[in-house]
Amino acid sequence: MRKPAALCFAVIVLLYASALSKAQSKSAELSDVVDRLVRSVEEQNQGWSHTSVPPIEGSRDVALEQWASDGKVVKITIVRYPSQEEAAKSMREFAASMRANRSSTDSGEEGYSWGSLNSFVFRKHNFLVYIYVKGSDAEDEKQLRKQFARLIVDAIHN
Repeated sequence: MRKPAALCFAVIVLLYASALSKAQSKSAELSDVVDRLVRSVEEQNQGWSHTSVPPIEGSRDVALEQWASDGKVVKITIVRYPSQEEAAKSMREFAASMRANRSSTDSGEEGYSWGSLNSFVFRKHNFLVYIYVKGSDAEDEKQLRKQFARLIVDAIHN
């Protein structure tokens, strides 16, 4: 049951991100955030394998990163918007289309979850961050989500 949910999550995020963009490119700001995130994960989660997934052709300012270790998987999509207002508007539209529930978050200005707790999106400044986790159980997934959200927020702040 989790595989269809993960596939659905990935397709929705990719289609949504590509619909908002016109030309494939990644800004220096997003590249810097991704570089800091990858370094942080490597330092704190040794033994995890990392894969950068190319975004759909035509996407702009979208990064897709994936980590895996011992049956655990974390998939992250980061979308950079020109302004905080545009990011907030996009998040509201996405949340409404997914019938997402507002979630409390230590990680950003606002956050939403849908389906199970392993799919989560939050906004930090002009970035939307989509996180999908697969752990050994619900508690493991919750901890992975929190850990990676903190690493992402740190990468955005630095």
